Amino acid sequence: MRNRLWLFIVLAVALCAVLAVLVLALAPGTPLGAMRSPSAEQLAVAAFPEQGVEETLPADAVVSAIEPTVSQESPAIAAIEPATRFDPSAWPPLPPVTEPLADVWPTLKDRADQGDHQAACRLALELRACFDIDRRLQIVGEIVEDRTKSQTGDVAATLSHAESLLGQSERCAQIPESDRHDWRYIRQAARAGNVAAMETFALEHWLPVYDRRVPVAELKQILRERDALLIAAMKAGSLVARNALVSRLGPSYGGLALDRDAGLSAIEREQMVAALRQLDEGGQRKGSIDSDLLTDLERAQVEKMVAHMREAQRRSAMSRDTSHVRSPDESCATSFVEAPDLSVPLDWRREMGLLQ
Repeated sequence: MRNRLWLFIVLAVALCAVLAVLVLALAPGTPLGAMRSPSAEQLAVAAFPEQGVEETLPADAVVSAIEPTVSQESPAIAAIEPATRFDPSAWPPLPPVTEPLADVWPTLKDRADQGDHQAACRLALELRACFDIDRRLQIVGEIVEDRTKSQTGDVAATLSHAESLLGQSERCAQIPESDRHDWRYIRQAARAGNVAAMETFALEHWLPVYDRRVPVAELKQILRERDALLIAAMKAGSLVARNALVSRLGPSYGGLALDRDAGLSAIEREQMVAALRQLDEGGQRKGSIDSDLLTDLERAQVEKMVAHMREAQRRSAMSRDTSHVRSPDESCATSFVEAPDLSVPLDWRREMGLLQ
């Protein structure tokens, strides 16, 4: 009896829904064609009209509002000239890192927007620190919850660690949430030739993908820039960039890339990885080439690639004041190399020394 009652209720609800649709469809001024759902192509036109989708929306189509995108191509980024080196001495010193972040944030943001790339670098590193704290707090919170449920592990020690992280997060507490994921400043300083920002850009290259404010066309451009910035940072002596390139070119690479193979053969990729693994801190050799896939001729090419990379690192070390990151101010005010030319397609073989 109860099952029959539920059946009658379901049928009644369905009948009401059908009647409601018919009323709307036959209402004056509402053509039946307006009730259909837009196609994926139509939504693409509405969201990204610059992408060149030829199909256009019919006049009577109903399309849900799509959140407008905001370009991250700021004037400060667009004004960076390739093959130039930013001079931090043209700007006042950065505020001390000991000052509360909320107090110096407006000044740093204003200076970065005006083209002070060292201020953009400082913002990038501050944002990275805030992001790291938030991520660690989330992980610790999950650990506390699991240990509390299972009654295993030292919950008190984990809570103490969480309290310490909360204390560190107070530095970021007054920064607007919308600004915490604004990686535009990472990109600005990296494009201007700052090595620390290039490293941060390499580590956080996935952030733009999850930022819905970025248009698709610009997102593709950003991901293309990443490889050129990685190579520039590697040639400046960055081990972070070197390791990122090894992962980028390796067979098990699982990161985000629109040109996964970059037009390279498996052997060419193996040669590049072998050469990169030969570079230690300061560009020193790490040992013999460890690869079972390369012939003697291909190994000889790797030796030339290593020499090419070491020479690039030697020149870079001579052109900048420091080759190590000691503090946000030091790395943002001194570690600038020649800005890479991102206006031309990346030639992997030439940049990595495979073609000389």
